[in-house]
Amino acid sequence: MSYLGNYIDRMRLAGKKDFADSIEETAKQIGDEELSKFDYASHRMGLLFGNIQSGKTGHVFGVICEAVDLGFPFFLFLTTDNTTLQEQTYERAKK
Repeated sequence: MSYLGNYIDRMRLAGKKDFADSIEETAKQIGDEELSKFDYASHRMGLLFGNIQSGKTGHVFGVICEAVDLGFPFFLFLTTDNTTLQEQTYERAKK
């Protein structure tokens, strides 16, 4: 099974079908439109916008899973030192 498939299945088993469907759609779209055409010389960047606690982190993890499935060897994931937001994300993920 693919990394994205495993991630999506775990979300569905946790009862988050709509969220899983949304992540899968986002990851596949970015995979098809951006990651499959990626080259290390173009210096292309992307930015994900969304409301606070709207599921952006879940979508980013889905895109990373898709990238692994497409053969990307490593990732650098930068975030903030805002521990309050990290704690909210952690607590929400446990539910």
